[in-house]
Amino acid sequence: MTNVHKNHTTEFKTKHVIDTMPNQSDIDRRNRSLMAFTLLTGG
Repeated sequence: MTNVHKNHTTEFKTKHVIDTMPNQSDIDRRNRSLMAFTLLTGG
């Protein structure tokens, strides 16, 4: 049987990505929210 290793992000990496995204404008905050939603829901 073959052992398949799947890459996945850790909670730390996910938080780092969201924390380092810009959030100065409404568009930046929208993008940040969409990224957080996508990462947290596994989409």
